[in-house]
Amino acid sequence: MNDKVSPLQRLIRLLKNEKVLVGNVYFYAFFNGLLNLSIPLGIQAIINLIQSGTTSTSWIVLVVLVLVGIALAGVFQIYQLSATETIQQKIFSNASIEFAFRLPRLSLKALKDKYPPELVNRFFDIMTIQKGISKILFDFSIAFMQILFGLLLLAFYHPFFIALGFVIITILVLFFVFTGKESLRTSLEESKYKYKLVSWLEEIARNLSTFKMAGNSKLPLSRTDELSSDYLDARKSHFAELVKQFVVMVGFKVLISGSLLILGGILVFQEEMNIGQFVAAEIIILLIINSIEKLILSMETIYDVLTGLEKVGSITDLELESQNGMETIENDHPAIKVQADNVTLVSPQHNEKRILNALNFTINAGEKVGITGSMGTGKSSLLHLLAGLYDDFEGKLLFNDIPFKHLNLESLRSVSSNNLREQEIFESSLLENISLGRDEITKEEVQEVIRLCGLETFVQDLPKGLQTPLPSSGLGLANSIVTRILMARCLVGNYQLLLIEDKWNDVQPSVVNQWGEHLCNANSATTLISTSNPAILEKMDRIIVLSDGAIQKIGTFNEIKDVLPC
Repeated sequence: MNDKVSPLQRLIRLLKNEKVLVGNVYFYAFFNGLLNLSIPLGIQAIINLIQSGTTSTSWIVLVVLVLVGIALAGVFQIYQLSATETIQQKIFSNASIEFAFRLPRLSLKALKDKYPPELVNRFFDIMTIQKGISKILFDFSIAFMQILFGLLLLAFYHPFFIALGFVIITILVLFFVFTGKESLRTSLEESKYKYKLVSWLEEIARNLSTFKMAGNSKLPLSRTDELSSDYLDARKSHFAELVKQFVVMVGFKVLISGSLLILGGILVFQEEMNIGQFVAAEIIILLIINSIEKLILSMETIYDVLTGLEKVGSITDLELESQNGMETIENDHPAIKVQADNVTLVSPQHNEKRILNALNFTINAGEKVGITGSMGTGKSSLLHLLAGLYDDFEGKLLFNDIPFKHLNLESLRSVSSNNLREQEIFESSLLENISLGRDEITKEEVQEVIRLCGLETFVQDLPKGLQTPLPSSGLGLANSIVTRILMARCLVGNYQLLLIEDKWNDVQPSVVNQWGEHLCNANSATTLISTSNPAILEKMDRIIVLSDGAIQKIGTFNEIKDVLPC
């Protein structure tokens, strides 16, 4: 796992990734700041000309120059907006691609006590980051340049303004340092309760039938009220911090405005500044004050962005499956040899409970092996282990004599197929639900597994055939249809290792028997099926009987039938 990254470090990392565009924003802000200074300087010169009591060409030229400066400043602002818009688009596209890449590769250990669909809600913080980054870059760049150039220009009027500028900058830095930490903490707390509430509402939606049939259950409302109260308390705490900052900002404005006005007035009375310079200085002072106010009022946006980055980071920081193995399985073999040498596995989801204990077996290439045993004996865990879902086991696991830890995981999965209990229908077309978007799967192969799984009539009745979209989790489809689609997904294409959990209770025995015949006779891949169905087990070359995570017996059906679970 990576060391803990602070929200501020995440922001800096994000800006570094877009350093060219961020540089463009500040480049335009630099010239925008210079052009904005043309306004008070031009007004100063115009006032001096007006005081002389004569109208000249110089006066007209100055007016035109001031107007040109205002127009050019607007043009640079448009360039800034274009740059920040590009940054927003890149943030969204990069985040969506990163989420799509990482989610299928998250390790089981990283997902302990987590519900992935709920975690994905953090993606909506990308929108907060988009808008916030744009505001921070646009407003902060302009405000920063106006403060910087304004203070520099005031310094030319009198050295006293240099000292005052130093005081302003020091107070601003101290303000951000001493008020930011607590405000960020309350913002994170607020976000935590927000997601807890959303998670609970999702639970209600996911279990509609449960709560609908519960009669007068008060749980949905009472839990919602409790979580809403927690959120509002956290929001009030965060708002209290923002109010404190605003109060400090108001006091700061009064102090700075008063200091600059008094200092400017004294200098005029002492004839160290003329009226034109005084008016120009006051305009600059107003620009500085407005810029400072813009910085302070943007603090909530900063906290929102930092909080959003932290929430998105809670997904992107999750550990991925190891992809360090360099060796690959050649895809020109019909089957894989699998060996286990004293393999032991503990479950990260169940307080490190030992779920597989000292397994030793060899499954020859092309062999058909049944896995059976009572409930909770480790059948599913063994298939998950062979599918590469666990990488922290003890002992040796070899595929074609290649140790698992030396094997490229993607290579193993590219020559494997499975129908494990986690398989579900996802929201897409029937074709994509079967082929999973794999380019090597031909339409003829899809048609073949549709025939094998008895889906011809179902497909013919669909309005768009294979292109008909299916609902998430197969909602509205008969259980037997879902089972057949998942089996078709498992059987399509070329594979060397086949891992199947018997989920066929909704399918007619004749169809199950047909699948068993295909898996044992028409299929050249090494095949492991977890089942308690004697009709399927009889067809297997050998059967592994598990008891409490250990191998109780290995043999043919006749050799092990005396220990089969009832």
